[in-house]
Amino acid sequence: MKRWKLVGLGIMVFSFFIFFYFYTGDSEGRKMHELDGIMSVDSMERINEFYYDKTPGLKRAEKQGLVTEIDQSIKLDYPGGSLHLDKLWYTPKGAYLFYSRDIGSIGEKEDHDQGIDPHILEVSLRTKDAINTYRKLNTYSKSIRPSEGLQYNGRYYHQIYISPLYLKEWEEIYNIKTKLPVTITLNVDGVKSELNKSTLPVQYDQENEVYKSFEINQTIDLTPMNATLNFNKLDIGFYSSKLYYEIETDDPKKIKDVGVRVYYNNGVPLRGNKDGNRTYHQEKVQFIDEIPTFSEIPNEVELRIKNVQMQSNKQLSFSIDTSKIKPDSKEIEEDLHEKLDYIMNTNIYLESYRYDPIQEYDFYIQYETPRTFKKPFIHLKSRIPGLELIEDREYPGFTVSAYNKNGDNALEGGGFAGPGLYESKYGVSLKKDIVTTSDQIDITINSLPYELVLEENIKFSLNK
Repeated sequence: MKRWKLVGLGIMVFSFFIFFYFYTGDSEGRKMHELDGIMSVDSMERINEFYYDKTPGLKRAEKQGLVTEIDQSIKLDYPGGSLHLDKLWYTPKGAYLFYSRDIGSIGEKEDHDQGIDPHILEVSLRTKDAINTYRKLNTYSKSIRPSEGLQYNGRYYHQIYISPLYLKEWEEIYNIKTKLPVTITLNVDGVKSELNKSTLPVQYDQENEVYKSFEINQTIDLTPMNATLNFNKLDIGFYSSKLYYEIETDDPKKIKDVGVRVYYNNGVPLRGNKDGNRTYHQEKVQFIDEIPTFSEIPNEVELRIKNVQMQSNKQLSFSIDTSKIKPDSKEIEEDLHEKLDYIMNTNIYLESYRYDPIQEYDFYIQYETPRTFKKPFIHLKSRIPGLELIEDREYPGFTVSAYNKNGDNALEGGGFAGPGLYESKYGVSLKKDIVTTSDQIDITINSLPYELVLEENIKFSLNK
């Protein structure tokens, strides 16, 4: 009897294991299958949570009254049903339009495998007469791909990002209240369908755009460059935030950028690009980085500082032997790894060249920093040099020149990123007709960029 009890218990355990394995596996499979099409949710609260997660700052903007309810339905001749414009969040940097439409037959998985989704493709101004100082709108999916929309109660919910309105000369608008007549182009079964009878109520007043300011007041010693990095404050807005900091140094104009990554609430990265602005003074350079905003005001923010990017007055000069390349030469590619110089803890090599009789001659510069260095340390930073007379706006003076013995300009174009790591290699193209008729090309690369590599973190709490 005990044996049968043990057998029965074993069968129960085994059955439970099989059930658990297949149930969880099938559940995950269903989840993945669902994500391939349109995910279904069971309430409008879930849709709002989805919007808040995908659109940082939206929840706080709604509480501040910065989001305009539209509540406009547009009848669809095909395949029937309606497009409903729900709400619009307009900012000087762009607008988020939230909408829904009847799914009908659209939304089946085979449609999504072909990239066919029931989403808005374009929003453009229908006339220029009423607002002739504004430029045409551009639209794209910024934070929510078409396949990431949600399905609820027979409707498809989504959001599209619209480029901002500008005055002439791309001047941003900070106070506006108008209704824009627009044409909305909708994707219906993979076919474009234009809807002309639409208006968007655009409202924005910068006075309502309140920033919450948080003091940082922390300093990092940049010992190898005899400077200090001071973080002053963080302003958190609805559609963007601003980080204020400065570097005090006796030569501020050499400073170009600081590699700062923002994290919050125990290591969550703040995703998105920054738009930096710097101002030079006699003994310091001040930075105001406009960065993505936060969905909610975090409890703690961490700044991870990786590098300080600078420009030197150092120059690299060398010659390339082109005597064996003739007008009738076939394609040639050769690895050289020829050491040219050692500047700022960096070995510089003429790494290789490639001659293509149809196109041009390319050579590659390779930087190598000894791995024995410990942070912080200074080394050259690979970038793409400009032409001799066409300078990089961020790094003016970082240019390349190339001449043969007769003084003929051998440059075919500017530099380009070399194969492999962009941080350590770049290439330059030379004219085929100059290379094949010259024994030597003299190269000069001016104002070499470099960086201070470091590993510094600072944390500060936000007293909300």
